[in-house]
Amino acid sequence: MMKIHTLPMGPVQANCYVVIDEHSGEAAVIDPGDYTDELKSVLRDEVKNLKYILLTHGHYDHILGVAHIKDDYPDAKISLSILFILPATPSAACAISKRPST
Repeated sequence: MMKIHTLPMGPVQANCYVVIDEHSGEAAVIDPGDYTDELKSVLRDEVKNLKYILLTHGHYDHILGVAHIKDDYPDAKISLSILFILPATPSAACAISKRPST
């Protein structure tokens, strides 16, 4: 069973998610816009192994907590969306969706 915490955080209260496999205790943090006491508590109390920090894109309100989380969980791997590294152009969007550009 998976457990999902939704934690609004950071300067614009963007949602951060913690997804936990309740059987294994492994987890991922998605878009940590900060490293709040609430997030620290969830990680400390419910997670046995933080495996991933997942970033959907690179806006500041989704990444500000990454360095602090890595300080406490150095083995957590960071994974970036392909949209994070591609330029935001119609041709890039078409390449991702495999649709011809117009």
